[in-house]
Amino acid sequence: MNLLSSPIISINGGQRLSLPALFTAMTRGEVLSFPALRPHQRPAWHMFLVQLGALAAWKSGAGELPDNEDDWARLLRALTPDYGGDEPWRLLVNDIRKPAFMQPPLPKGEELSSDAWANPDKIRRTPDGVDMLVTSKNHDVKKAVAKDAQLEDWVFALISLQTCEGVMGMGNKGIARMNGGYGSRPMLCFAPAQKGGAAPHPSKWWAADAGRLLESRRRGDSTMWASSAGTPCCGNALLWCVDWGKGAEGALRLDSLDPWFIEVCRRVRLLECDGAVIAKCGTSDQSRIDKGKPPATPFDPWTPVHKVGDKAGMQLTIGSRVFDYRLLSDLLFSGNYVAPMMASEMGESDDGWVLVAEAFGRGQGKTEGFKSKVIPAPSRFIRLLAPGSPSADLAKAQINEIEAFNGALRSAVSLAAADGFRDKREKSHYACATPARRRFDIAADREFFPSLWRRLEAHDADEGIRAQAQMSFLEALMREAKAAFDAFLPTAPCKAVYRARAQTMAQREFYGHLRRNDAVRILFRQKEGADER
Repeated sequence: MNLLSSPIISINGGQRLSLPALFTAMTRGEVLSFPALRPHQRPAWHMFLVQLGALAAWKSGAGELPDNEDDWARLLRALTPDYGGDEPWRLLVNDIRKPAFMQPPLPKGEELSSDAWANPDKIRRTPDGVDMLVTSKNHDVKKAVAKDAQLEDWVFALISLQTCEGVMGMGNKGIARMNGGYGSRPMLCFAPAQKGGAAPHPSKWWAADAGRLLESRRRGDSTMWASSAGTPCCGNALLWCVDWGKGAEGALRLDSLDPWFIEVCRRVRLLECDGAVIAKCGTSDQSRIDKGKPPATPFDPWTPVHKVGDKAGMQLTIGSRVFDYRLLSDLLFSGNYVAPMMASEMGESDDGWVLVAEAFGRGQGKTEGFKSKVIPAPSRFIRLLAPGSPSADLAKAQINEIEAFNGALRSAVSLAAADGFRDKREKSHYACATPARRRFDIAADREFFPSLWRRLEAHDADEGIRAQAQMSFLEALMREAKAAFDAFLPTAPCKAVYRARAQTMAQREFYGHLRRNDAVRILFRQKEGADER
């Protein structure tokens, strides 16, 4: 059960590796998948591996990622020199005064039988009972069903909990890299793609992100030290190795930590019971990390930070939103956010890049679901994805074009629901347009970025080629909007005696609304020109 020597983590077709062997395989580009990793655990696992690999390489003094298993074992052990028995890398450690993997030690005088640990409800018999996934009615993703769990399931669950969890009731605090207890730790980055360009390549993604961290530290990147008031600090990094005492004494000052610190937000200990692994969960009335007053924002190379407004300096919280074209355009192009390090300009990749946007939505006592969007992004366009670049203007233009069709659907559908009488439209009639607009918006989201790449490619070409790229997008939007409109029209909730009138008026309104909109008028001008010819 020692991650440094036991083959616990399964990769690709089921081969199992220790942590040093895993890092070696990833350095060589051999890891293509983690079969046991649940979808919502991917961001936490990736960020953990990047931070840990970069910390080991940097603190060794070499500053490079080795490709030898013995070297990786030596580097990882060097992060925990006070523990000759590898306790910080073992899942089960009987001595509660010593750390176990992602499990901080208990301070002197505190026992697992004390009040903070005594609640029977705090015993978890499956790793998915420890994980941060919560469903209030237990009908979305079932809880505590992993009865035949492997050790790696406990590893993934602990990392997911300790590095991405928020507040969940009294005594259960959240991570520091989050804007409030009901926030998120979102991931926004560009990752090297697997062959085919539709998904990130785990090994190349890890190597690219770890390499960028190391390079930024070599050049003394000042943004890394924002959490330490501008003072370089190489303090505590693996926070599960530090005693977690009671009250304010148990809190660690943010400015005493290494900027790449790997945190633990909960007091958890794994135990062996009747031949099986269980988890005992304690509570704390104090967050593990004291961010100060006003609270500082810890360095996180994957999380967008608000740049303007009341939330300036705070991390993005996803909540119930999804990573659709609106949110992604805002994050990448608007200038309203400080782009995370891993979403800034990248180098070349043989198989291109993918934009990865993932986060776990969270509310009070509930989750809003795992949000994930992976978008192929050709290498030649990465340098153009920034505020002030052509992509910003083109993204804004495409959003305006989508809104034109959205407005046409809203106006036409509401008119059909009101029996074709404009002056009789009420709030309930406009609400009838919601399903059609939602259907259209999903389709527009699917078209948005492929069209943006085409229009970026045509940006420096002549006007005819630029117009052709725009027309391609508008024609796709027209097909999707018309399909949504036509699907609604036969079922419009209007009086039977007015149905013919309602349908005729709605069709006129749909096309008339688009003809009057400057953003899409070119669609009709070109069609009319073709008809004249």
